[in-house]
Amino acid sequence: MNSFEHKVGEAFELLDDENFAKAFIGFKKLVLQASQVAKAWLGYGSAAWGLGKFEVAEQAWQKAKELEPHNSEIFLKIGYHYQGFRQLDKAQAHYEAAAATDPVAINPRICVALILEKFHRFTEARQVIDQCFAIDRVDEQAQYVSALLCRRENKLEEAERQFRGLIAANPKHEYVRYAARYELAHILDRTDRFDEAMACLEEAKCLVRALADPKILAKQYDDGSARIKRAAKEYPKNILRKWARLFPERIRHEIPRFAFLSGHPRSGKTLLEQVLGAHPEVTAIDELTVTAIAVRAVSNLSLGRPGPSFNLARQNYIKALQRIGVY
Repeated sequence: MNSFEHKVGEAFELLDDENFAKAFIGFKKLVLQASQVAKAWLGYGSAAWGLGKFEVAEQAWQKAKELEPHNSEIFLKIGYHYQGFRQLDKAQAHYEAAAATDPVAINPRICVALILEKFHRFTEARQVIDQCFAIDRVDEQAQYVSALLCRRENKLEEAERQFRGLIAANPKHEYVRYAARYELAHILDRTDRFDEAMACLEEAKCLVRALADPKILAKQYDDGSARIKRAAKEYPKNILRKWARLFPERIRHEIPRFAFLSGHPRSGKTLLEQVLGAHPEVTAIDELTVTAIAVRAVSNLSLGRPGPSFNLARQNYIKALQRIGVY
């Protein structure tokens, strides 16, 4: 492996660890060093996206697509980013482009079918699944989505038959193995076979637990939580008052008004969110998608130039909300 490829690999490792700031710097150097490498532009865009630099990200991705217009994986990965931000129209367009560039690719077609299913466009979704079966008549993901569509169309007997057949075949695809059991449990619950439903859910949970060591996952979660707590404790106790002095209202750029709604699990906050969202002048949405961007923005604030850095952080946060249709 040459030095450039090694640096690309290191930058992608930073990206996988969600260290977007360092990954962004690394990929920026790489695209300046080798501007004709699509993979570097893809990573540059992904790091920018993680930082909330959406325009930069889309420009970088456009460059990657121009350099390798027939690379299905580039379109697929960009589609994942858009889907993660609930921009399903753009996600679908990229999945369709990925499918068009690779006539035997199953994954982008499955992604398209699942988006269509979300919007109750079942006939179109079936047409896409038929394409998958034409490529591979026993594809496990296609079988799963086919059964899912039956369940969504309220064809419960057919859906149950398909899910039971899929489970009996012991699919190799890990997601299909546990998701098929979850969906079967859903059908059993709807048809008042509660004990069977619970047994099916327990099987699904066992399969999920077997995919990773729960202790390692718990440690990763605890380590991440501890990092956030340590970072918060590093700020002076009067940091909010200090920020208010450094960033008075007269120099703040105007942003839409919004409020935060939080509460304990099972306390009714989701219902309240739905009630508020029903008002024609209010939009309510699960904001977790953009919370990480806000946290990174705060951690990167420059106290040397509080006005510009604070305004930029606020603007990036609002842009992130706008990206998922809040305003």
